[in-house]
Amino acid sequence: MTLLRLKDRAVSPAWFLLPLALLWGYGLGRREPTGAAAPDVLSAPARPPAVADYQVVPVGFRALRESISAAGNLTVDPNRQAVIGSPVSGRLSEVLGQVGTRVSAGQAVAVLQSPELTRAQAEHHHARLAYRLALGTLSQRKALIRLGDASQRPVEEARVETANVQSEREIAASNLELTRKKLRREQQLFEAGVTSRTMVDEAQSLFDQAQSRWMQTRRLSQLAHKHRSREEVVAGRQLLFQPKLMEAEHELALSEQEVEHTGQMLQDLGMPPEQESSGLVLRAPSSGVIVEQKATRGQAVSADQELFRVVDSSQLWLWLQIYEKDMSRVRSGLPVSLSVEGLPGKFFSGRISYLGAELDPATHTQSARVQIDNPSGRLKIGMFAHAVVWLAPTRRVLWIPLEAVQTEEGRPVVYVQSDGGDHFRAQPVTLGVQNSAQGWCEVRAGLRPGQRIVAQGSVVFRDSGVKP
Repeated sequence: MTLLRLKDRAVSPAWFLLPLALLWGYGLGRREPTGAAAPDVLSAPARPPAVADYQVVPVGFRALRESISAAGNLTVDPNRQAVIGSPVSGRLSEVLGQVGTRVSAGQAVAVLQSPELTRAQAEHHHARLAYRLALGTLSQRKALIRLGDASQRPVEEARVETANVQSEREIAASNLELTRKKLRREQQLFEAGVTSRTMVDEAQSLFDQAQSRWMQTRRLSQLAHKHRSREEVVAGRQLLFQPKLMEAEHELALSEQEVEHTGQMLQDLGMPPEQESSGLVLRAPSSGVIVEQKATRGQAVSADQELFRVVDSSQLWLWLQIYEKDMSRVRSGLPVSLSVEGLPGKFFSGRISYLGAELDPATHTQSARVQIDNPSGRLKIGMFAHAVVWLAPTRRVLWIPLEAVQTEEGRPVVYVQSDGGDHFRAQPVTLGVQNSAQGWCEVRAGLRPGQRIVAQGSVVFRDSGVKP
């Protein structure tokens, strides 16, 4: 056998080529992606089995946003649907809406003829007439009171006139008494022969004038007293107007309340009081699409009967069931992404708007309501949706494939490649978030970025006895 000398030692060629053959066979049995090697080599590495089919991958970072998955059905927001009915019994004379019609708030959908509406309109009309009559009565009585106030001046004038006439009468009576005494004295002097007949005649003339003036003032005094009494009676009658004024004001207030009451009844029936119409117009209380119609022309309806149902699907609700183990991480306001089978490749977003106050005793889950904007209307009520609840903001984590993790002595380990590429060792690791659907997990301790680990085929390393 030919011998080769290495470092002054004689070596058989067959023994020299054996390690090269083993290395060549080992290299053909593995699939290793390109990447940076680990910065260090741990002690006591072990060689992998020569026939192992394995894959080595580098350890690196990826963006992680923790989430949980759930599913549920899309439902309508109860505040975005409305039932249209009639407030009174009657008969439909017109039907203006049908299933599929998009209506706006206040849009007419039907017209109803109702005896109750006719009675309500008649009562309101009667109340308005009574109000106008009460208003006219009050105005008339106020005018009479104003006239009574104006009559106070004639009373005062009559009283002044009476006082003046009484004064003149007293003067005339005094003057009459003086002329009587003078006449009597002149007559006595004439009988005694002291004075002449002429003086007696002059005294008699003055007496007659004074008596005539006194009689005139007495008649004027009587007339003045009558005038004053009449004016006082006229002015005193205004006291009778005060109770009548209060009565008129009370009637006006009652009629005004009756107008308001009957007008409110018409308003509640959907008929503006000022509008004259031969029928009650039924209108949509909110915008949306008519999804149910139970009304036909000529149909007799009652006050408790549902005629139309209007739904606004521009915003929907998605009810999810959150498992008890995830409840502590879920809160109101978290964003949610969802997809439906009917719209493959399309994703929609929403937010949790409510969390149930109690758990379902059968499933031990908590209800979570997600509010979904649906302006295009592509999402339909009743669709089954797959949802992802995003729990926290995005963060960078060290991650590895789940298939790289094996369990030895109750601990998770991965198999790290040495710098030379031919030796591996088992490295204990601490794991974090795991995503079984995508096949990766977070590593919180035990590895560094850039190290290379066995992914596919790691179970062969575990079975071959590679130890930490």
